[in-house]
Amino acid sequence: MPKSKKKKKQDFQKVKLKVGKRLPKGDNVTNLSFKTRQIQLTQRIKDDAGQGLVTKKKENVQDLLRQCDHHSSSSRLSAVMGLRELWLSSYTEMMVPTNTYGYSTILKKLSHLLIDNEATVRHAVVNLFKVILNKITKNSTARPERVLGGSLFVHIHAFLCCAMNHVHEDVRLDALLLYDALLETCPALVVQQTGGLLRNLVGLLVTSTPSHVGAKGDSVTQKLSLNPESRLPVMVFRVRVLSRIKRTLQAALDETLVSHSELETASNFNGAWSLHNDCSERTKEQHTCIVSRQAVNRFQIMLNGGSHDLDDYITNPSSLESFIHQCLPVLVQCWKEARADNDTHNESASLLTSAAVELVSLVVSVIQLLFVLSAHGKGGNEEDNRKNKTLVAPRVITKHFFGSFEKLLMGGFPYSAQVEVAASKRKSKKKKTQKELSDNKDVSTQASLSALNLGICDIMSTFCMDQSLQFSKILLKKIGRHCVSSLSKMPNVDQCNIIIRIIENVFLNPQTADHFTKVYKAALKCYSAAVPKSRQKKLFFNLFYKIGRIWDGWSRARNESDLLLSSVFRYKENGEIEETLVSFFLSLSQLALTVHSLGDDEWTLNVLRMLRHSHFLRLCKPFENNLSQVLDPAKGLFATCNEQIQRHLCAVISTGLPFSKENLRQLLYLIRCPPDKPVIHNRKSLSCVSHVLFSMFANIRACVSLTNQLQLNQMSSEEHQLLSDYLRFLFSLQLGFTGEDLDQMCPVVSRDKENTSWLAIDFSVCSAQWERHLEISQIVATEIASFSLSADKDLGFKYGFTFMNNFEHFWTQTFSNREKMHILSVIGLVKLVLRASQPGVTEKPGQELVRLTSIAAASVLASMYEPDMVSAVSSNLAWQIKAELTSCLASTVDASIIKQVMELLGKRAQGDFGGSSDERSAAKSAQDFVLTDETLQLKLDV
Repeated sequence: MPKSKKKKKQDFQKVKLKVGKRLPKGDNVTNLSFKTRQIQLTQRIKDDAGQGLVTKKKENVQDLLRQCDHHSSSSRLSAVMGLRELWLSSYTEMMVPTNTYGYSTILKKLSHLLIDNEATVRHAVVNLFKVILNKITKNSTARPERVLGGSLFVHIHAFLCCAMNHVHEDVRLDALLLYDALLETCPALVVQQTGGLLRNLVGLLVTSTPSHVGAKGDSVTQKLSLNPESRLPVMVFRVRVLSRIKRTLQAALDETLVSHSELETASNFNGAWSLHNDCSERTKEQHTCIVSRQAVNRFQIMLNGGSHDLDDYITNPSSLESFIHQCLPVLVQCWKEARADNDTHNESASLLTSAAVELVSLVVSVIQLLFVLSAHGKGGNEEDNRKNKTLVAPRVITKHFFGSFEKLLMGGFPYSAQVEVAASKRKSKKKKTQKELSDNKDVSTQASLSALNLGICDIMSTFCMDQSLQFSKILLKKIGRHCVSSLSKMPNVDQCNIIIRIIENVFLNPQTADHFTKVYKAALKCYSAAVPKSRQKKLFFNLFYKIGRIWDGWSRARNESDLLLSSVFRYKENGEIEETLVSFFLSLSQLALTVHSLGDDEWTLNVLRMLRHSHFLRLCKPFENNLSQVLDPAKGLFATCNEQIQRHLCAVISTGLPFSKENLRQLLYLIRCPPDKPVIHNRKSLSCVSHVLFSMFANIRACVSLTNQLQLNQMSSEEHQLLSDYLRFLFSLQLGFTGEDLDQMCPVVSRDKENTSWLAIDFSVCSAQWERHLEISQIVATEIASFSLSADKDLGFKYGFTFMNNFEHFWTQTFSNREKMHILSVIGLVKLVLRASQPGVTEKPGQELVRLTSIAAASVLASMYEPDMVSAVSSNLAWQIKAELTSCLASTVDASIIKQVMELLGKRAQGDFGGSSDERSAAKSAQDFVLTDETLQLKLDV
């Protein structure tokens, strides 16, 4: 029987799932549906920060920089090649400073890859570095120091040092390639931050960095590296490292580099740094200011550590000394091992193989440069110290290394190359034959040999400057013989610099100077044979210029302990040296003209200074045979815009150079040349005209003895002619014209006695010419009036002697038969009478000269008021003439002149001297002017 009771509905019923049916939705499911709406922007600012540049693979700069850190070497290489592709195609956009992914970001990322384990990646990085650096240096308007400086180069410098210290040799060699690229493209930056780089380069030659340096300068722990697994021979590797050290030191000596690498803090540092100075009292801030100076303490710039720790870099004197102690023993050890390998095969110690020649030559060159860079100022002028590049061995080097250098370097000196026979005679498949390759190798070897032997002489001559050391005659003889041999072959500029440095070093030591007389003569031959335009000519001139000053005592020691600048010789003790210097002095006159024609003002000034040399003046008169060329207005020494040359030439003239009539005529033209093209300037601040006049005053006193009347009466006919020409020269200066010009402007006529009381005045003059003549007439009048020789009754001279008698005769005779006078002549006459009438003058002007002066002054005053005067002279110049003449008349002590002027004006106004009504009216106006002038009225009332 079925159940009648209904089943209850359960709370949790089991869901029956059927195949193919969807699952039922839950009752408590959250509704996650939402609605969206589209927003449309009409404009958009695009800022991809360089990401718009893409490669052929559609990769931008950001993607490529990210791939540079990929673990796969192929990805890193692909990223570097992609950056190269972008740089070559769009380097201009990457050079924009505001570009986030520009050249700075790329170079910083590439610096990380310098220590990559894969050689292909490193090679690609170095090549890309070269491409970027070349583009920056050639196409950028700013200097490479500005573009690559700052934190960017510090970043590159840090990773480059890491690569140079890497455990793998391949990484170190690739780092050297980048170092070459940086040194070639931006040497200034390398020089500024080369402290760590130089230490790393030296560290490549040794097994480990020396931790201690012995008391004698030798290293305790360092040894030269000998890596048998190296892919390069030891000698070749050392040559490559030393060549880079040499190039770095040479870059530090480059004048152009120094001038362009001035640090911003240089203006705050004025002290001259020296290795021998006590730096214990200096503050640390002074060490952080590394100043680039021209030719003094260049190690300071070269070893500037930038933003790195200064204790780790050679930026102060103590670390510089440490670097010298570190480097020199390594170089000495390189020399020893190169010679040791050579001595096992050769019986002669002077024969070197080609490989050894190259290595030891580089060793010597680096030692030379270290000595130059550690040079210090030797006192004297600060400007001379900055320009001085003399090779100086610091006392610490002399003390520790002189013995070893003499034994090692001079053992087989002079060195020569060993002749090497080719092992096989098979023909080369290359374009060059074996003979051509051999010839090129021989030329390179000979050049290295020449640099080696001269470098050894250079180093050893450095120690000659230490007068406490004793030198063997054999050593000095070897050095002198090799210098003579090198000079006989017409050395190039670099060789000349070294030889000149050797001569300067040995000349300053009295113990060694006598052994090099043949070297001085050979240097003089090179100087004479060199072309004036060549650098050799100037180098040898500077050499003899320096030793000539020392020889004649120009350079004196400040104290007894300083012997470098003292006068070393006396002439009688060294006839051969004196003969050499005499030959040099005799060539200076012609050299001055030649150098001036080349436009070298500084060289011309040095030659003129030597012409004033006291030793030279005892030998001959400067410009004695070519004075006409010197005074040539077109090509002479006065035809220059450099006023220093003109003043120095005046100083040479004052030494007593005899002037002929033609020479005086040339000088007159130079002094009174056309105002629009003046040769000798007469600026108010500095007048070269006055220099010329005073030099001529000194010249005649040097040529003719004018100290007393006895010497004046006993002078020779040549001296009498010189004095006569000199007086006529002064008279021409007062006139303002030569005799020929005066005859054309104011011709000689037959005059009646009635017409001798008035002159026609020529006012054809410009303002510049007027001002120049005022200066000339004032100086000449003072010279004429002030010269006098007192009477000496014991010698039979009852009366004194002056120039006034001669000039009174000149003036009266010249204008006795002339009806016209130029305004320049008038002012010259008035100035002379004014100066001669002053108290203290021995001889006063005579009545005839006073009468002529009164006539000239009255004629000028009357002519100033004539109608034609307005068109002849400008109002400004007319006012200057009237003011100057009035001032002169008012300054005269003798009142008779102004009284005669008034008398002449009155007679002219009354018509006693003839003339038109306008001329009489002008004389009346001039008379009224004199009466109304207060200063002139005082003279009339006396």
